[in-house]
Amino acid sequence: MKRAAFGFVWFLGLYLGLSFGLGVVIGFQSAVEGKTLDETYEAAYETGNSLGVPIFLLSAGAALYGTANKKLPGTK
Repeated sequence: MKRAAFGFVWFLGLYLGLSFGLGVVIGFQSAVEGKTLDETYEAAYETGNSLGVPIFLLSAGAALYGTANKKLPGTK
């Protein structure tokens, strides 16, 4: 049960971390290009729609693999 809980925490951490990192990259890219706030929001919305599912699947796969093989901290 403890391993499953840590696996879920790792999934949340990976998912939120990747999503936040992608948002930071989009924000910086928009700032460098001189986009307005509305254009930045639109770019983030479109990117979230196109990469939301792959980020979810990547996070879930990495957490499942790491938990099942006892590679992640807390899952040993």
